[in-house]
Amino acid sequence: MTGPFNDLDRHDTVMYWSHAGKHFGMKEAGSWWASMGKEAMKTVFEGNMEEYDRIIREDFVSGEWGDRRQEIVFIGAELNEKGIRDALDSCLCTDEQIAEYKQAILDAIAEYYNAPQ
Repeated sequence: MTGPFNDLDRHDTVMYWSHAGKHFGMKEAGSWWASMGKEAMKTVFEGNMEEYDRIIREDFVSGEWGDRRQEIVFIGAELNEKGIRDALDSCLCTDEQIAEYKQAILDAIAEYYNAPQ
């Protein structure tokens, strides 16, 4: 298995999962584009706005989450797709957990802006 994922505790950081046989690893793989905002992104893609447009079109599937996502690739023979899907579905956050996460982000932003400078 391999692929990028969004860690709820590190919402600006792309995490990358790699697991093959007995080898397993998770590491930081940069920042989600959404964490910098679209205007800042445009400065990164000056001279290549076609790529900027592609990323916005293909990766920003949610106005709320931007390009943050979970993406896992399974490689192997005779995999139990239904079993894998059921196991992954059982790990999804509940609506209550997502509401708590959103509130934690809002609280962190408010704390940052209200902190003495």
